[in-house]
This record gives sequence, C-alpha cells and structure tokens, in this order.
Amino acid sequence: MIHGPCGPFNHNAPCMKINGCKKGYPKQFSETTIQGSDSYPVYRRRNDNRYIALDREGERMIDNRWVVPYNPWLLLKYNCHINVEICSSIKSIKYLYKYVYKGPDCVAFEVRLGQNYDEVSKYVNGRWICALEAMCKILKFGLYQIFPNVVRLQVHLPNRHQVQFHSCQSISNVLGDERNNRIMLTEFFRVYNEGIEQTNYLYVDFAKHYIWLIPSRKWTPRLLNRRVIGRLYAVAPSEGERFYLRLLLNHIPGPKSFNDILTVLGVRYLTFK
Repeated sequence: MIHGPCGPFNHNAPCMKINGCKKGYPKQFSETTIQGSDSYPVYRRRNDNRYIALDREGERMIDNRWVVPYNPWLLLKYNCHINVEICSSIKSIKYLYKYVYKGPDCVAFEVRLGQNYDEVSKYVNGRWICALEAMCKILKFGLYQIFPNVVRLQVHLPNRHQVQFHSCQSISNVLGDERNNRIMLTEFFRVYNEGIEQTNYLYVDFAKHYIWLIPSRKWTPRLLNRRVIGRLYAVAPSEGERFYLRLLLNHIPGPKSFNDILTVLGVRYLTFK
C-alpha cells in the first residue's frame, strides 16, 4: 500500500498537478493521529529513519510518508487493493448522501426544431438510465429507504395553529369548524385529559405508541411494534414563547392542556418562559 511514488521520482504520474501531488503525498510526519483541518485525519507516521527501496538499484527510497491508509485484516482477507479512511467529520456523511440522492447521471443534448422533429428521440436522449438503475427498476429493487420512520410533531401556542381552508369559505365557518381544532398537540392533550392513556409519555415519545390518523385527525394506539422516532419542529430562540413551550414539551410528561404546562407546584404562571 505505497502511493506512486510521484513527485521527484516520477513527474509524469497521473496524480501530479501543477502544485504537486493532488493526493498530498508525501505526507508529513506525525507522532499521533489528529483531526485535520480539511476533515481528513492526519495519521500517525513515525519518523523512524527506515527506508525501503522500490527498485533494485536503490534509486527510489521511500519512508512512512508514502504509505497509504490501509487495514491489514481487509488486505489479507480479500487480497486486493483497498484504501481505508476514517469518517471523523459530518462532511464525510454529507459527501456520501450527496451521491446517494443526486439521482441518475444526465446527458447534455441539443434540440433542433424543424421538419425532422422527432419527439421520441428527444425524450430518449434526454432521459438516460444507466445499466445498474435499469436492472434495479426491472427487478423492482428498492432504490432507497428511510428507516426508522420519523414523525414530525407540531409545536404552536394556544389558538395559533395553522388552518387550511378554501377562499370561498367564510371566516366564521372556518373558526366554528371543530375539525380545525383537532391537531397533533391538542389531541395529545385530549388523550390524557380524558384518561385514555395511563402512562405519562413525553410529547416526543408519544408517536412511538400512537399513530396520527390524518382523515379523522386523532391519535390511535399503535398495534404493530415498529420503530418510530418523534421529532418536534425546530423553533428558534427568537420566537420567544413558542421556543419555551417546545422546551417544556420535551421535559413534561403527560400534560393535559396548555394550563397544565403553565402550572408548576400549584402555581400557574402567565408565560411559558
């Protein structure tokens, strides 16, 4: 697992650019492995004054600075060239997800309007599917999967939730519609206010045990033991009371109403802050 060598040993190596090796070889010596500034780790490379000749004449002598990061167990098991890097930064995960979700490759093409305009050829040239994607689609393989399921929970102040209605509806009818008041948070209060659930769950953990039914706009007990993660919508500290309400919902189990959250040790406070 030796890089190149390039640089002074071979100026015509594929990795050579104007400023030197694009891979950064030879690396610098380092006594310990540390986190680098460009999200790649700086591995331990001891300066033990040991050199190895790459040719019989001994003209190309290399040391630890030319060693590529590797895993001895993988090399021995698969007997092939395997590079190994440590994912020690969030940039590594973002890099992987960028290629997973970027979609199929695209092909640039030119559209010419005229008598010989072929709409079918235009579509074929514009939609190119690689062999791997075609195989997955033909065999109906799943191209991606999100697991576990994440349920986003609404956070709003009293009587300040969003309501959808048609422009032809009157405001009085919209405000008088009881269904518009049945939302995730208020129905969460209703479950405990009516004594339906005996275990006091946090709002963020409630989705693990109940399912939100959109048609009826109600929480119903979860029958299947599936892994679900509940997440409250992000609220910035600049939003004031809504931010403090979100904090309280993450710490108070089984509240029955907004007033129940405002009451601490028998004292009802005027603000969530």
